[in-house]
This record gives sequence, structure tokens and C-alpha cells, in this order.
Amino acid sequence: MGDLHTNLSPHHSVPSNKNIVQANVSIFKATLVDMAREIAGEIQLPIQLHTAIKTVSLQISKKLQTSPSIFEDSGHYIRRSDLKKVYGDPKGNINVEQIFQCAQQNATEESEKLCTTKDAKRRFVAKHGNNVLVIGQAGIGKTTLTKIVAQLAVDKKILPETEFILYVRLRDVNFKQNLHLIQLITTKGALDKTDLSVEEMLLLVKDSPNVLIIFDGVDEVKVDDLKESSSACSHDAITKPSVLIHNLLSGDLLPNAKILWTCRPRQAFELNKSHRPHTILQILGLDRDAQENLGRQICKENWPQVKKHLLSHPGIFSACYVPVTCIIAMASLHLGIQDSSVHSLQTMTHVLVYALSAYCRSDHMRGKVNDLGGLTQLAWSGFLDGKAVFSESDVLKACLSVEGFQAFLVTYIHPTANLQFQLLEGDKHSSFSHLIWQEVLSAVHYMFFLSFDEFQKHVSEFTSSRWEVVSKFMFGLCNNQTKTQIQRLLPATVATSDLWSQKKQAIQEFADQLSISISTFDVPEQCPKLLQVSTWLNEANDSEMTNAIINNLSANLHLSGTFFPTDATSIAFLLASRIKDWEITTNNIQFVADSCTILFQSIKLNKCKTPMLYLGFNDLDVEMVALIAKCLRGTEHLWMVNCSITGACLQALQPGIQQLQTPIYLFLKDNPFGDAGTPYLANCLGNLKVLNLNNCSITDIGAQTLANAVHCLPNRMFNLNLHNNNIGDKGASALSTCIFNLDQLNVNKCKIFGTGAAKLASAIAVLKKPMKKINVGNNAIGDQGAYAFSKCLENVAELLIKSVGITEAGFNQLQKMHSQLPKNKSRVYLGQIPGLGQTYIDLI
Repeated sequence: MGDLHTNLSPHHSVPSNKNIVQANVSIFKATLVDMAREIAGEIQLPIQLHTAIKTVSLQISKKLQTSPSIFEDSGHYIRRSDLKKVYGDPKGNINVEQIFQCAQQNATEESEKLCTTKDAKRRFVAKHGNNVLVIGQAGIGKTTLTKIVAQLAVDKKILPETEFILYVRLRDVNFKQNLHLIQLITTKGALDKTDLSVEEMLLLVKDSPNVLIIFDGVDEVKVDDLKESSSACSHDAITKPSVLIHNLLSGDLLPNAKILWTCRPRQAFELNKSHRPHTILQILGLDRDAQENLGRQICKENWPQVKKHLLSHPGIFSACYVPVTCIIAMASLHLGIQDSSVHSLQTMTHVLVYALSAYCRSDHMRGKVNDLGGLTQLAWSGFLDGKAVFSESDVLKACLSVEGFQAFLVTYIHPTANLQFQLLEGDKHSSFSHLIWQEVLSAVHYMFFLSFDEFQKHVSEFTSSRWEVVSKFMFGLCNNQTKTQIQRLLPATVATSDLWSQKKQAIQEFADQLSISISTFDVPEQCPKLLQVSTWLNEANDSEMTNAIINNLSANLHLSGTFFPTDATSIAFLLASRIKDWEITTNNIQFVADSCTILFQSIKLNKCKTPMLYLGFNDLDVEMVALIAKCLRGTEHLWMVNCSITGACLQALQPGIQQLQTPIYLFLKDNPFGDAGTPYLANCLGNLKVLNLNNCSITDIGAQTLANAVHCLPNRMFNLNLHNNNIGDKGASALSTCIFNLDQLNVNKCKIFGTGAAKLASAIAVLKKPMKKINVGNNAIGDQGAYAFSKCLENVAELLIKSVGITEAGFNQLQKMHSQLPKNKSRVYLGQIPGLGQTYIDLI
């Protein structure tokens, strides 16, 4: 810390006694630790359980499942791609203790690419190596993660040198008031417990590397200002909170402090690029084991029945990777089994309304239905104002009585289930126990309490990010069964109103217009719109609405970006309608959790055509590949690059390819199946137009297997790509026996030498029908290879022979033989030759 009082500028109030300063600093540190410990110890559950839930694993990934451009261009709340190759259960690749190590590593790697001097690299790492943004959808566990980080820091299990731990709930910040940096990062309670001035506190944290600041909930405030660029500000400026946040996000303020931010994905990528942290982590949710663990704890002896219901209702089951929805769903289904109403719980709206109904039937709530209207008003006004924390005056404005308010704090919702329900947390300032309750109650208010004129003012906002969850619940409330259940909880004047029917009609008309417009967007922009419409329809579960809107959609569905289970379930809902002969095209799609299984099971069940399937960068196991194989109908392109494909996977894929009527393009680049997979591919070659096996660990043994199969083909194969496989001269020799049946061959970087090159060239020289292209680049074939290929130029339209060790002598031989050919007969690319530079022979 040093001598604080000697560093204060003359106009500051300098304490006369150093010991007093030291004592105040110690009090300040201790106060922050106490507050961090208190926050970390808070338990926020949407449904309070009688016994504590034991901790379960939360998966975190350091690689984003969506490129930032997808968020920015399409802006869809669930669009989260380019993240880690996630398949099956969410599989994180870092733990909590590694969060800031990841930021340092990421900044170091970026500095190598972006900076040219050591000093520039050092400054870059110092600025960007301490800032981490954690993204994840509502209820996924972002706040829980921040509390874990705070507790670990308090216990010195991470960042043991940390002296100052500051935890900021951004929803508590008044963004309409100018603030000093210290006022932003420090609560009033901490300021009141020490005699240190704001300036003295700033000196303590300004350049210190031993500061941890946690900002929770960037998405819970109105961030319009954060979308724009902001000017730099000094550490002692008193300015708009958004300006301070901009400069903290970019590392311009407190660059030495460790700073952790949390935000929903779309809002995170709406932040101005110049202020967005360079390290972004994503919480993927609960894996299957963690869900099973929670289910057994919550449902006890009813767990087998609850699990069976979940498996038969993917709309609920697919949302259980989100901790909050998992707890609500399992607790509600547990109660539903006890009162024999579980069969009616088919969507998340059903589940939430059921939980709310059970709560309102409890002893605390009987006779207080008017207070439910007050609660929905509180939720609605907070939603419109971007407010998640309410004052006593907010509660009074919502006409929520003190007695009614207390009833919403906590109560048992079933006398035998030992389950408690909490909608509000309250003292002088109150909030909903989780954002999901504020959102569903906002939807209730919008559909049942708001006047039609007010209702219409907001219809056009349904597609905005802030409305995404609320609009989903509004469609869920369009379901007749759900409407009836809600009306039982409402005052008679509201329950008997015809407003609901008018609003449902207006909502359907809006969805109609959006569905009609989808085909007018470019293909990459269609999927987010399609997912939004299909999510609404799935949640509404209303056949009349579904049929009307599906008729507006193109039968060819283009799916791209990151696919979560809820996305796949919504698309499956469309396909199950069977109103159209659906065709599914996937492009750069990244599957999370069970979304791949859900989607392809639906494609198989509904016998959809799949003209183009680009499935790269997903970890596909044998079972999944076997399912995809059964979905190959009318397929033209199958792209499974970097999918961890094994020989067993190709064995599972073989029947699907063999039953195709027309040869397809098959891309299997960057898979580790090696020679073990080549026999299954050999059996499929008659159904393949192009086979890309770039970097698949194939040796001369695999090359021989493929060559034998190519040799026996009744017709020429268009393209065989074996780039970057160690087939050597033996493999090249094997391929020379079948080259008459290939239009194009790529053996670039295959460890072929002059002998192998001579074999290939000799085979080409005697071809009756010339081949279109051969690439033998990056093999040490030298002048021996150059001489060999110079004698077959008339039988190859394009020869790529780059970086093969050719000297001027080899070049002269190629040039001589090439000059004897008819004009435009052959194109040769040699790349750089010592002494000759970049050399092209008739390439243009």
C-alpha cells in the first residue's frame, strides 16, 4: 500500500496521523470483505426447498459458440455460436479458478498477432489481460458464478493477493445521476463505515493489481448508451455511469484491477466493439449428470415419473440445462404428480403458470387475488423502465398492500411436499427472486390487465432483445388451457374481460407478418427470425395459430448459428405439423446439449429432405452419426469437418450414403479416423462425387484401400482430396493405379518423394482422357518430380507443384515441355523457386 498520505495531492485533506489512515484502510478492506461474503452467501432460488440443494457442476467454456458478428447482425437472444465444440451434454473447458488466467493467456496471444514491439505487447496485455466478460442466458448461473468467484477470493483460493473485493449489482446503479468512479464501484454502506475520502479510496485502488471488481448484470440496465462509442475519462471524473463503465470495460480505467462482468449474450455483443472486453467466457449450463442430481434431490421418490414426463416433453426437458428452469420444472412436476395434474404441463409457460397457481392457492394468498394484479403491475412497470430493484414507493404505486407484499416473500405451496415458493425478496428495497418471474408476470399483466390501446403500443417491440423472453411467455398465455388457469387467479372483472381474445388476434397477426417477411431476408438472417416465430408457436401450442402462420413459411428452412435444445425443439414443433414437405439446410450450425439429437430425430420422424448439411466443428459420436445417416434424403452436400469422426462413425454413416440415388459431396477434413475409416468410405465411393479427406491421419495402407475402390468404379470420380496425410511414395504408387478414374487428385503435403511423383506422372501420361487437376505441392519431389510431370502435361489441365524443391533446371524442363503444348492446353503453378521468385507458367 505504501505511504498513502504522502501520495495525496496538496488540496486533499491529509490525515495527520498515519496510523489513523492505516486503520481506516483496514476498516475499508474488512467492510468490503464482509459485504462480499454476505453477497456470496445469499441463496436465490425461484422455488425455495425445505432442505438445501447440494452443489452441482456448472459448465463454462472459454471458446464462444457464436462469432460476435452473428450476435451483431442477427441480434437474436439465443444466437450464441462459435463457442466451444459442444455436443451432447454441455462440456466446459475451464474451471472458475482459471477465469483470469484465461484472460491473461488470451491477451498474450492477441498481443503476438496485433503488436510488433515488446513494449506494445506489454501494454496490450496490461490493458486487456484483466477484464473478463461472462455471458449466458437468463437463469444459466451467471450471478451464481460471480458469488462463487467472490467467495473464493474472500477465502484466498483464487487471487490470494487481493486486498479489495468490490461487488456491484448494476441494477442498483442510478444511471441518471453522474457519479465518481468510487461511487460506482463501492456501495454507500462501505463508504459510510470508513472515514476515508473518495480521493483516498481512489488512490488505494487506482493502480493496485490487488483489486477484484465484480459487475453483475450488464443486461439488467438500459444499455443504449453502452452501444455507442464513448470518450476517455480520468479516474477522478464525475460523469455518467455509462462513460465510467465504457472505460472500465475497455481497460482504460483501473487497468491493473481484475474485473469480471456478466451479461446476456445479445446485450453483450450490442456493447460497442471498442469497449468490449477481449476475453469472453460462456456459461453452458448443467450437464446431464447435474440435472439428474438435482432431479433426485428435488423429486425424491417421484423422480422416475418426473424424468419420464421430461423425456416425453422436450419443450420442458430441453430447458433443464438452465439451472433456474430446471429447479422450477422439476419442483412443479413433482407437485403435479402428487395432485395428478402433471399431464397438463407441456411447455415452460404451463409449468410457470402451474407453479404460480399453486402459490396463489396457498393459505397466505387465499382471498388476495387483487394483490396478484399489483404484483403483475410491479413486474410490468419494472420491465418497461428497465428496473429490477423496487423501492417502497414503487410497491405502493403498484397498489400492492403490505400484507399482500409479505405474502409474496415466501410461503409453502404444498403441505406435504416441503417446497417453498418465493416471488419477491424484500426489505426497504425489493426485487423478484429471479428475473424469470418478473418476465412471466409482465406477460400476465400485458395479456390480462393492460388496456388494448396500451397493448398495441408495444406489439412492434416483440422482436427486440428486451422483449424476447416476455414475448415468448405472451404467446404461451395465448393457449386456452393456460388462459383458463390464469383467469382463475384474477379478479372477476379481469377474468371475464374479452381483452384476451383481441390481444391474441393482434399477436397472431404480428407473427403472421414476421413469418411472411422471413424469406425477404438474406439466408444468414433468416434463421434468427425463423427461430423466433417457431419458439412463439411452440410455446403457444395452439393448432389454429400454428397452421395459419406455417402456411406463410417457405418449405426450405435454413438453419445456422448456435442451436440450443430450445431452438431444436421449436424447429421440431414446426416439422411435426407436416403441413409442408420440409427441406432442411444447415450451415455453420453449432449444437449445444441435446439439440442435435432433438433436431435430427424430428427430421427422421417427419421424413424431411436434407439437401445440404454443414455440420462442422461439432463432436459427433457413433450414435449421432447413425441418426444423421438415417436423415440423408435428397442430400447433395454433407460437411462434417472437425467433428471427431472415428472409424466406427464412418461405419454408421455408410448405410446412409449407400442408399442415396445421386452422388454427393462429402467433406471429412480434420477428423482422426485414419486407416480404420477408409474401408467404409471405400464401400461408398460409388455414391460420392467429391471426397475431402484433408488431414485425417491416413497412411499408405488407407490410400491403398481407397485406390482399390476407385479403380473399380464404373464412372470417374470428380475429386479425391488427401491433402496433409502421410501416404508417402507407397500411397502415391497405389493411387497411380486408379488415377484414370479421377478428375482431380490432391496429394499436397503427403510426404511424397521423387519416386512416388514419377509413378503418378507415368500414370497420367498414358491417360486416354485427361484429368482436370492434380496438386502435388509441399512434397519433396524435387527436379526428379519436375522432369516426370513435364512429360504428362498434355494430360492434366492444371498442375499445382508449389514448394517441392524444384531448382532452375527443373523449371527449365517444365517450361520447355510446356512450350510445346497447344495454347491454353495446361496451367502450371510452381510457386517460388530459388533465384526465380514467384513463377507461373500460363496460369492465367
